Amino acid sequence: MRHARLLAAAAVLGLSLSWSPAAAAPVLVAIAHILNYGGGACSIIGLGIAVYSLLAPPTGCGTTTLSADKLQVQATETTFSLSLTGNDFDSDSLNVPFSGTARGTFQDGQNTFSADLWAYDFKVSEDAGFINDVLSINGTLTHLYRPHPEDIAAGPPLAFNLIVDADQTSGGTFSTSSNAAGTHPARHTDQMSATLSGTVTSTLFFDDITGYTFVLTGVHNPVQIPEPGALGVLGFGLAALWLGRRLLPRGAGG
Repeated sequence: MRHARLLAAAAVLGLSLSWSPAAAAPVLVAIAHILNYGGGACSIIGLGIAVYSLLAPPTGCGTTTLSADKLQVQATETTFSLSLTGNDFDSDSLNVPFSGTARGTFQDGQNTFSADLWAYDFKVSEDAGFINDVLSINGTLTHLYRPHPEDIAAGPPLAFNLIVDADQTSGGTFSTSSNAAGTHPARHTDQMSATLSGTVTSTLFFDDITGYTFVLTGVHNPVQIPEPGALGVLGFGLAALWLGRRLLPRGAGG
């Protein structure tokens, strides 16, 4: 749909420029209205100085209506999973925020209590480019709950930044990921993984993202990392044991 509008607009512009340079300005404005009707007018402004000087930014660009229509979140005290599904987009939706806190209910004897488990905070930008679509998702995941007595504080925010340019994909699909890890004050670790995958349709030199899935997961690792001082003591002990065995008279060690 967007490609048909662009081709029609280009044809009108070509006829106008061949007819009279003075007639180019009003035709460019008309093209802006054609593109804006479909929601993809913002990207035309960056094509060049000639276009930018004649065309004011049209109203209504950069709406906040995402193609994404399905968000699922599941969480426990030690695991987190979020998925966001998006579709083909013909309009710009920039920096649309998603944030929330997953809560859980626990039974302690006869007492029931609720607690914050994980917090997610990210932004999605769907850029329906003049020629190629660009999709970006960036944000953080934080483990708030302390599942073990030695976890004296929440984990640090784990950041991700995923960008897909449809022009840089091949084979009609794409997949990009980001991983990070952080340490609780008790030296337990949180591991985060963010993955963005989807499909692309190419027509001539136009590349459209036709669907995508964003998956964000987190895992709390209860295996405690030894303190640097403890590692040093262990290493010194092993070295002393080795040296002691070397200094023993032959046959004394059994």
